[in-house]
Amino acid sequence: LTAMGNAANVTSLPTIEAAYQSPEPTLRAAALNALRAITDPRVDVRLATALMNDASGLVRAEAARALRERTPTEQAIAALTQLAAHESDAATRLAVLKTMQEWLPRAPSLAHPIAALQARNSADSR
Repeated sequence: LTAMGNAANVTSLPTIEAAYQSPEPTLRAAALNALRAITDPRVDVRLATALMNDASGLVRAEAARALRERTPTEQAIAALTQLAAHESDAATRLAVLKTMQEWLPRAPSLAHPIAALQARNSADSR
């Protein structure tokens, strides 16, 4: 999966998508990582959907990390913002925060959600 992702070839999408359907969170996370460099609008939809809907914190965190390497889209910004407000897993919140910070120069609307998430993380660490 890593080699397919590094090749960034859109023809790999069916194989990567099949891997994402696995019941194993580590395989789903690897599939999302493989999507990070593939230029296709379906990738942004898959990453945003996984970010919002996957049951595994590991997978949601990987979706956030994979998004970091992509151009911000409205759907992805909305997913990150919603997850920032509701995510219970600390590692996933950190991945979301890092992605939002990386995107901030290109997506100024993230300033308020970033501040709110930083405050929440600070309160949780006390």
